[in-house]
Amino acid sequence: MNKNSYTITFNQILRRIKNLSISTRVEEHLQIREDLNSSALDDIAIFKKMSAVIFSSGFNATVVKDMWPELKIAFKGFDFEIVEGWTEKEIEELMKNKKIIRNKNKIKAIIFNAKVFNELIKEYGSFQKFLSKQCDPEKIHTYIEKRFHYLGKITTYDFLKRIGLNFMKPDIHIRRLYKRLGWLNSMSDNNKNLNKIFEISDSISNDTKLNLNYIDGVFWLFCSGYKDVMTMAVCGAVPKCNICYVNHCKSREVNFKNE
Repeated sequence: MNKNSYTITFNQILRRIKNLSISTRVEEHLQIREDLNSSALDDIAIFKKMSAVIFSSGFNATVVKDMWPELKIAFKGFDFEIVEGWTEKEIEELMKNKKIIRNKNKIKAIIFNAKVFNELIKEYGSFQKFLSKQCDPEKIHTYIEKRFHYLGKITTYDFLKRIGLNFMKPDIHIRRLYKRLGWLNSMSDNNKNLNKIFEISDSISNDTKLNLNYIDGVFWLFCSGYKDVMTMAVCGAVPKCNICYVNHCKSREVNFKNE
């Protein structure tokens, strides 16, 4: 496929989500992504974002957002120096708290991660200094995935994206969309597909001068229809091809053929 067609498709999707925006919320959401910079975050803010990724895994974004104020209270603002000392006693107390996500494995992972995070801070001085000493973005990904619990291949990309590094999160939304567009042959998260996603996304980024976090946000909103921002999803599990602006999508061809 012509590289220019990736950008044309991206712009069609961007126009579609802006037209489905609740007031100016789509633009505001995307601007936050564009402006996000890890250097503006202190260590507690970064650990908080890591914990948010863990709690979000397998959950609807709105569920986690609604529970987030209580989670911050329960986890003492996600101060890793406090959390790292928690024992089974604190875990059991958290499991009784009906106002938070009571997943014991996630809670244990956050306590473990607080210890590892604090060790890293003691070694480098700050998380930002750790990042600044890493030359290869993929090595940062590998390091984080190996050292911290409950952060897998995809969720590690999510964490790095959330703290402002120039990454996509190649989750099911992105993989399904790219397959429907004919950019991938399957929705598998194998390395071949992930590399193709990054290649296409980098091409769009180079053409539009937008960072990958912004591009990720456009595709995610198109697929998820985040209800705080948009009136509906377009390319969710059941795509609404009749309101989509992308004409060359394989899913659209199949759906219209079956009507």
